[in-house]
Amino acid sequence: MHRRAAKVNFVEIRSYWHVFRSFDRMWSFFILCLHAMIIVAWNGDGNLTSIFESDVFKKVLSVFITASILKLGQVVLDVVLNWKARQCMPFYVKLRYLLKVVSAAAWVREKKHNDQRQKGSGEVAWDGSSGGVKVSSF
Repeated sequence: MHRRAAKVNFVEIRSYWHVFRSFDRMWSFFILCLHAMIIVAWNGDGNLTSIFESDVFKKVLSVFITASILKLGQVVLDVVLNWKARQCMPFYVKLRYLLKVVSAAAWVREKKHNDQRQKGSGEVAWDGSSGGVKVSSF
């Protein structure tokens, strides 16, 4: 019977980035909430209901751009932290990391492109009477 050897002098390397990666969804949520709260606090009269004003609502929608940038950062950090293990990874795992990076980069590009196009061609307005968002083009 084959007996497994115990790990001798094994030290697990845990840096700040490893700890961050363990709680990346929580940190992203906190950053996005802070982003939205700062926009609401510095625009309008500071009331929570000021988010329904059209200019404040339009600025709060920039949270999606921040979320896509954070996702790209998370994917890049994931690749960097697993870089040393690339020799023992199967091909499909490497392909998955590559597709995650490409997908996140494309998402950032698309969100930024839509934001620039939105600024040039129309505006997002909150329609309080119907309870929805309407997009007005000029």
